[in-house]
Amino acid sequence: MKAKSQELMAGKGQKLTSRIITGIMVGVVVSVLFFLWGDVRDVKDVIFSISWYTYVLAVVTTLASYFVRFFKWQFFLKVLQIKVPWKDSLNIHFIGLSMSITPGKLGELLKSYLLKNTAGVEMARSAPAVFTDRLTDLFAMLCLVGVGISLFAFGKLAFFIVLGGLLVITLVLQSKPISLRVIEWLARIPVLTKHKGSMLTLYESTFELLRWKPLLFATLLSVIAWFMECISLYVLIVNLDLGLTLTHVVFIFSLGTVAGALSMLPGGLGIAEGSMTGMFMYFGLAKGTAVSITLLIRLVTLWLGVLIGIVIFFVKRKGYMG
Repeated sequence: MKAKSQELMAGKGQKLTSRIITGIMVGVVVSVLFFLWGDVRDVKDVIFSISWYTYVLAVVTTLASYFVRFFKWQFFLKVLQIKVPWKDSLNIHFIGLSMSITPGKLGELLKSYLLKNTAGVEMARSAPAVFTDRLTDLFAMLCLVGVGISLFAFGKLAFFIVLGGLLVITLVLQSKPISLRVIEWLARIPVLTKHKGSMLTLYESTFELLRWKPLLFATLLSVIAWFMECISLYVLIVNLDLGLTLTHVVFIFSLGTVAGALSMLPGGLGIAEGSMTGMFMYFGLAKGTAVSITLLIRLVTLWLGVLIGIVIFFVKRKGYMG
């Protein structure tokens, strides 16, 4: 039995490793294509014209945003009364960042699996923390996009459609009568009948996290975290003296990130880069400069977290995966 369990764990570890490698390969291909499209010489000149201390400031600001997100993760666990040693929780949080390059970040459900292995927490109980994390991130990004919506001439219709959709989903999940009725209906399906208990546990945790007080507080933390990543982009813009305001930067980064998230592609790869580059060019930047800034901010925000998560995953894999 023990050998079979170890074999299963090894299989899961190999599958996760395969997903990470696939995500990295896709990211490399997308980056190379954008690099070539932006003209190699122009992109290289922009990258090397930015001072080293600006890069350091951008990285430090992004790292600070990761810790704000960790505080939000801890808050979710507290609401759900899940007790995990903070060091393990921190490792699990950062390992989750390596799953940012999976479709729709669904790979972050690995965090629930790791909580089960380290603290014996039922996955149905902790998975809503991952879902609510994504939901509050989307609400936060829409709040930041809203800063520029009234000033710029595009994105308004899509903004209100996405916002309306998220509010409907939230209100439905906040309604116990509706949600429990849906669960009862699903439980009548033969293949789901035996999972009724897990579905109820899943919903109870979701309901706790989506009460207005924790939902609004978590969204506020998300706004702070994402705004800090906007600042990482802004310091690069300022160093190059490109003439864009903080409002421009927040709007471009937020809208591009939302587009990438809604695409459900691994890490939003291609969609986020294309959206940001297009908006930079719309606001007057040369193609080479727009591509350079986009690739740099994706490196400093998305890929920095992925790298940290991968390192921790491989260092802690035996202890957390069994």
